[in-house]
Amino acid sequence: MNRYAILAVVVALAGCAGSAAAPTMTTTVPGTIDLSRAFGPNVCDTPMHVDIAPIGGSFKVPTCEGWNGTIHYPRPSSPFHYDWGVRSSVTNNFGVPAPPSGSAIFYMLIINKGMHTPAFTNGGVMDTISNPKLSSSHFYSLMVYNFESDNQCRRPPPSGCPPWFANIGRPAPGKQSITFQSPLNGAVFNFSKAPVWQVIEN
Repeated sequence: MNRYAILAVVVALAGCAGSAAAPTMTTTVPGTIDLSRAFGPNVCDTPMHVDIAPIGGSFKVPTCEGWNGTIHYPRPSSPFHYDWGVRSSVTNNFGVPAPPSGSAIFYMLIINKGMHTPAFTNGGVMDTISNPKLSSSHFYSLMVYNFESDNQCRRPPPSGCPPWFANIGRPAPGKQSITFQSPLNGAVFNFSKAPVWQVIEN
């Protein structure tokens, strides 16, 4: 074998070794974030913009670990558009107390970004939440913290209104969703505190 043939073999072997050792663009290193998923639609605790219209309407629950649904709101008592940032989580990232009984399994935070404090009429609208883990063998309840006042607390005492509370029942057998009276019926937001929704499994 002449020297040119030997040189060609050496170069070919070096190229094969280098390509075997080089990581590909699809390699995921343990302990890092897969950015293709991190900015997808199912990211917990990521703000979602919601425009609240003066005629009433609805918005989607930000998708988080299989949680979704539709939140309806009645007509606001003032003809303003409200700019909200809505976030959801399956962990207590929003600093509310643990429920008095049962286990908190879902949270939703509503941040009002506008100059006006939202206040809603009592329109009797309904909300729906769903998740594959909702079971007809459990009962569920909802607490909403930080309303200034609501249809359960019309005149807040000096200490403020207690959390809004409702037993929202359980899904029908074979179903994964629950529909209930919206806590936004008659709700007035606090100027300095953001409402936090807490779904509880008992």
